[in-house]
Amino acid sequence: MRSDTHCAVLLGALLSLLAAACLAAPSHAALVYQAPGSRVIAAANGGGDAHVLARGLHPAISPDGRWVAYLATDHRRVLLRSVAGGPAVVVARGDADPTGGALPRTAWSSDSQRIATVAVGRRLVVYDRRTRRSSTRRVFGEPGYAEPAFSPSGRRVAYVEILDVSGFVSWTTTTGPRRSVTLRRMGTNPVWGQRGLAMFEFDGSRYDQNLPSFVFTVATGGGHGHRLPGSANCLPVAWSAADDLLAACVGADRRERAVLLGIGRSAVPLAGGPVDRIVGLARDHRSMLAQDRGMIVRVDLASGDRRLLGRGVAPSWSA
Repeated sequence: MRSDTHCAVLLGALLSLLAAACLAAPSHAALVYQAPGSRVIAAANGGGDAHVLARGLHPAISPDGRWVAYLATDHRRVLLRSVAGGPAVVVARGDADPTGGALPRTAWSSDSQRIATVAVGRRLVVYDRRTRRSSTRRVFGEPGYAEPAFSPSGRRVAYVEILDVSGFVSWTTTTGPRRSVTLRRMGTNPVWGQRGLAMFEFDGSRYDQNLPSFVFTVATGGGHGHRLPGSANCLPVAWSAADDLLAACVGADRRERAVLLGIGRSAVPLAGGPVDRIVGLARDHRSMLAQDRGMIVRVDLASGDRRLLGRGVAPSWSA
């Protein structure tokens, strides 16, 4: 009798442990986004296993899917949290962004070790997960700066500084003595690839919609570059190969359409139809992440088929 009771107690404890393990947060995710109520949602690649990770804004998931950086609800801190749970770590601290922070302003290096953010305090801050230290790499005199972008090696990070109504792309080193270079091009939205930086370039004020704009690729020294054919009114999104670039071309309706651009060849329209914003490209280059009318969707670039992944804004993808 006593033996049977002891076995029953052990079995009950084992079942409780198994139930707790099943309810625990997964160790990695593929998608994060901001849901109503400033909830940071983490989910699997297909949108399943969605759960609230934190309260915050503009989440950015690491390429390995294990970490999420996000802006705190006080708009004065950038925090880092494991997808598996645990306490948050302060990556950057400063004054709230007076522009409201409409653009995503936090990026990850490809090895998931470094975070670059311009979300607080008018500074470009780089946080290294290995050393658990943050360093200020650039201080901005005026608000109005766009998304940082790491080089493939993670040793440099590009950024945009808005001066008056013009934007200039620059880059700085992420470790060691600071070395900065301002490219001899005027533009925004830098996307770093093996051939250098692609950017949205414009002639004159970026707020004058009547002036021509296009995608331009430039070496990191700012010299030789290429104006990509068929890139009028297009924003660079992600490199799919050394010479191929997914871009979002903005129509008269202000909605975006996916186009594959290349150096020295014609642009190729991709399937999927117009969306509010094209966010990223899948690792297999067969689909893209997009935001459209309050929904987050995965769009097949060959067939145009869409799959609903969640409802919210500011999605970030590691798929």
